[in-house]
Amino acid sequence: MKDLDELKNIWKAQSPDAPAIRTYENRNSLMDNLEKQRKKIFRGNVIATSAMTITISFLTWMMFAYKDEHPVFYISISAIITVAVAVLFLLWRRNLKSVNKLSLDSKSYIDYQIRKLELTGKIIQYSPIYGLVLGILINSYAYSLIGTASKEFVFWWTNINWVYIILISFISYSIKMRRYKKNVEPLVRELQTLSEALS
Repeated sequence: MKDLDELKNIWKAQSPDAPAIRTYENRNSLMDNLEKQRKKIFRGNVIATSAMTITISFLTWMMFAYKDEHPVFYISISAIITVAVAVLFLLWRRNLKSVNKLSLDSKSYIDYQIRKLELTGKIIQYSPIYGLVLGILINSYAYSLIGTASKEFVFWWTNINWVYIILISFISYSIKMRRYKKNVEPLVRELQTLSEALS
C-alpha cells in the first residue's frame, strides 16, 4: 500500500472478531504501536550514531597521535573502528520505514515490518558477542600501551577493563531484552497473525 489510510481502512473493514485485531480496543492501535516503535528505533539509531561517531573520531585521533607504538595498538584500534561501523550498519538496517515510503501490498508491508522487528531482537540476542569482541580489542590496545609496566599493574588494569565491559554488556543486554519481550514481541505476534489472515 502506498498510503497509510488505505491500510487502516482495510483493517477497519474486518470483522470485530477478526483474530488479527481483536486484542486491541482501538483497531488503529496496532499501527500506532508500530509507529511508536519506528520512532523509538530511529531515536536509538541517532543516539548510537552520535556516540559511535565521537568514539571513532577519538580512536582515529589516537592512531595519529601515538607514533611508533606496537603494531597490536594500531591493529586493535582499526578493528574497533571496523566493528563500530559494522554495528552502526546493522542498527540502521533494522530501521522501520513508514508505509507511505513503500510500494507494497498489505501483506508484503506487514511481512517487511516483521522482519525488521525480528532483526532488532537478533541484534540484542547477539550483543554479548559484540561485548566480548570489544573487550578483547580494548584490552589488546591497552596492553600494547602498558605492556612494559609491572605485571601486577597490567593484571589489574586488564581485569578491571573486563569486569567493566562484562558488567555493562550484561546490564545493557538484560534491559534491552526485557523491553523487547514486553513491547516488541507482542507487536510481532499481532503482525504475524494479521499476515496469516491476509494470506
